Amino acid sequence: MASEVSVDEIKRKLKKEEDWLKDMKDALVKSSQLKNNINSILDDFKERVTSLNDTVTPLYQKTAVIQRKQQNLKKLLGLIDATMKFYGKSAELENTVRDGNLSHDLNEFLDKMDSLKEAIAFFSSHSTYQNQIENMKQTYESGCATLEVEFINITKIESVSLEPIKILECLDDDYEILNFRVSSLRSMKDYKKLKALAKWLLENTSSTQYLNNFINYRSELMMRTIRNIMDQQNFLTNQHRQNPQKASLIKSAIKKATGRGNEKNTDLIENKDQAALITVLMLSALLILIQVETEVCANIFDDVKIQARVFKEIISAPFKSVMERCNSIIEQFDGAFGGILPLSKFLLRHAKQLQSLAENVRETQTFQKFQQNVYTRSSQLLSEFIDRLTNDNSRYVPEDGTVHHITSNTVNFLKMLARERATILQILDANSSTNRMQAQTNFSKLFAQILAALGVNLRNKSTTYTDEPLSALFMLNNLNHIRTCLFQDSHIESIISEQNDQISSFYEAEISSYTKKYLKSWQKVAAGFNLSELADEKRAIKMCYANFNKEFETILEAQKHYCIAEISLAVEIRNRIKGIVLRPFTEFTTKHSEDIYSSIDRQLKYDVESIEMMIDRLFDSST
Repeated sequence: MASEVSVDEIKRKLKKEEDWLKDMKDALVKSSQLKNNINSILDDFKERVTSLNDTVTPLYQKTAVIQRKQQNLKKLLGLIDATMKFYGKSAELENTVRDGNLSHDLNEFLDKMDSLKEAIAFFSSHSTYQNQIENMKQTYESGCATLEVEFINITKIESVSLEPIKILECLDDDYEILNFRVSSLRSMKDYKKLKALAKWLLENTSSTQYLNNFINYRSELMMRTIRNIMDQQNFLTNQHRQNPQKASLIKSAIKKATGRGNEKNTDLIENKDQAALITVLMLSALLILIQVETEVCANIFDDVKIQARVFKEIISAPFKSVMERCNSIIEQFDGAFGGILPLSKFLLRHAKQLQSLAENVRETQTFQKFQQNVYTRSSQLLSEFIDRLTNDNSRYVPEDGTVHHITSNTVNFLKMLARERATILQILDANSSTNRMQAQTNFSKLFAQILAALGVNLRNKSTTYTDEPLSALFMLNNLNHIRTCLFQDSHIESIISEQNDQISSFYEAEISSYTKKYLKSWQKVAAGFNLSELADEKRAIKMCYANFNKEFETILEAQKHYCIAEISLAVEIRNRIKGIVLRPFTEFTTKHSEDIYSSIDRQLKYDVESIEMMIDRLFDSST
């Protein structure tokens, strides 16, 4: 049984394997057939591709030739269009250049010049157009020349010559520049055309002649403005010589126009001092115009290097001219220290700026010479002031014994020195190899020297008086004026005390001494009351009154024109006179009985009230 099962199982598996083998043979037959069919298709496709290639290749080659010809034709047409275009632009520009008028449409002219430049570049790549290139280059150069001429023409048209009064309006009381007013100055009406021209010329030409022309014109414009200011000031000086009143009106008008109608600094009175004022005005005008030119260059030229170069060359000639002119004025200056002081102050304030400008235009030596001359001359004028005080041989003295003008002038001079101490210290320091501390010492020493010279001068002048009381009153007035004006100012007193801390006490003692010398003249008036020792008392009394009347009237007559300048001092002196006269007069009149007094009433011309009233009238200029 078991063997029968195994045989059946084996038969089933064998049958299964035979079926699979049959299917495999059928598949192989079909695969072989497919392969043959595919090979047949591929052979046929290859034949077709070969046939197509044989047909298309000649056609492709013919098409490429046609495409190249088409491209060449397009290029030729473009070349023809460009040629016609550039020829047209060239012809138009030739006509425009021939007309020479660019004012109406500058931008159009510049566009044509740009097109012509492109045309030159275009035709330069084609040797066939050599003749046309030369013509175009000539036209282009003519156009550039026309633009350069137009640049200077527009410069002249648009430039504005600033009036002297406009410059003066930019200065304050100390001739310092008011920048907010300078910014309103317009030395060029319109920058638009010049800016466009400058930009094009700088980018397209190598010529610099138009820049040189611009520089020369603007430089001369600066010089002309400065000369106008000088001419105006010289005119005022001449007017002052010929008609001082008219010149004063002109000066007042200028001050009013410039907003300096209430100047704290007085005008330079002496004509010879006007030269120093001219130098200040020239330097101020120069700095103002330099600011103006800086703005002009910045608005026209975009390139900073070009700006710097043009600006430097514009200001070079005016700067040198002004410095040389100012230096010549100072070398010949024979005015007073007060006349040159505004110049010294201005120079000290702007020393760095002027030094920088001088270095920029290579005029350092010229500026330094001028600067040193100013400081040296200022120091000399300080010394000359002392010399004039010391060597003054003038015998003029005021008839009323009041303050001498030399005293008031010297006091004002010392006040000015104190007010300008910082400036004067710098001047002294600039003219000395010593240190700053030594300059401080020299400054206080200068005060002491001036006061000492003034004292000697006044004592010499006091000897001119033949009337000793008037001589004493003269010294009293002048010394008191010095004390009042100088020693009541703590700042000035501290300067003077640096050399001598007893100077105030010295003046007090001198004033007291001269007061006593003057009051001595009144002693004779009261001395007459000592004659009462006569045997006849009535006669003695009459003689005392007669002597009093005589002396009192004599001294009143002699001193009726005397003057004491300071009111408080006059009151003090009157009170002391009353003490000298009224006390013995009152005592004498009170001493005698009424019967005796009544018998001599004809001798009693004055009573206490009338004497006091007459003394109160002393030193009163109104009487």
